[in-house]
Amino acid sequence: MGGSLCTCLCREKLIPENHSGGSDIHGFAVAKNDREKMEDAVDHRDNLCGWRYYACFDGHGGDRAVALVKTRLPVVLEEQLKVEEDVESALRAAFSSVDAEVSAVLVEEAEEAKQIGITSGTTACVTLWKGSEAFVANLGDSRAIVSVDGAAQPITTDHAPEKSEDEAKRLQDLGVEVRKGYVAGLVAVSRAFGDVRLETKAKVEGLLASPDIFRIDIDSK
Repeated sequence: MGGSLCTCLCREKLIPENHSGGSDIHGFAVAKNDREKMEDAVDHRDNLCGWRYYACFDGHGGDRAVALVKTRLPVVLEEQLKVEEDVESALRAAFSSVDAEVSAVLVEEAEEAKQIGITSGTTACVTLWKGSEAFVANLGDSRAIVSVDGAAQPITTDHAPEKSEDEAKRLQDLGVEVRKGYVAGLVAVSRAFGDVRLETKAKVEGLLASPDIFRIDIDSK
């Protein structure tokens, strides 16, 4: 496990409470508003093995998972893209590897702090874009849309039992209880990074870190 994952991360830089910016190609804006603590973040890289990288993270249960995933995901994804020709396979491998790394660190830190319950977690919606081709990898309920003739068209489907029949059935088949929309009564999404039960050292039952992946043809005209 890379030492950079365990070091103290500058929260103000990784998870700004109010910030906006961009270029002639992309733009972003984040705001904490009236929340007690900012748990969301965005990221972009102009060149990740020839791809433009854009990511949106929606954290819950604290900001540590967001900070760790934002730091590690582009690094691990770049490593995968260097050895894996298939972009979808690279994305899946990166998500799985980062979830394992981040979950281990979250558990270690929680045990040192004598915390109980579950660790923090985060959704992720990631886009790789090059030329006329883009891949969107979605984990959780952050959403991606694309403009088609000026109209917003959704790409992703929320991973939450009250918003997805497929996810609700998957959880039902596993025998996982959903209480008031919360998986195992604990988490409002059914796929996410982190969210580890500290007593078992395993993810909350039913949760996955496997993203849905969509390939999109981009017309920049």
